[in-house]
Amino acid sequence: MHGPAMSWHERQILASIEAELRADTRLDRQLSTMRPGRLQRARMEVRAVRGSTVVWLVVCAVGLLAVGVREPSVAVLVMLGVIWTAVVVAVAGLVGGRRGSPH
Repeated sequence: MHGPAMSWHERQILASIEAELRADTRLDRQLSTMRPGRLQRARMEVRAVRGSTVVWLVVCAVGLLAVGVREPSVAVLVMLGVIWTAVVVAVAGLVGGRRGSPH
């Protein structure tokens, strides 16, 4: 620790806070292991998959847009619309998932 040592009163306050936090056994266990639980890991993996899906969909959409500019056709425009709709849905799921997250 840098700086002056804590006073007796500050050490007592810190000890009191630590005792209150240790009374919460679930919090104590989470802090001591610092590993996410199974459900939290699953949520993180789903977000990662959604995030990579969005990236790939955007890459595909940009590629289709380039093709559509050179050779516009109904099929390319329909595929582009489907991909951009999927991008919007995936992004909404990512944003909604973060907003609903307790962290």
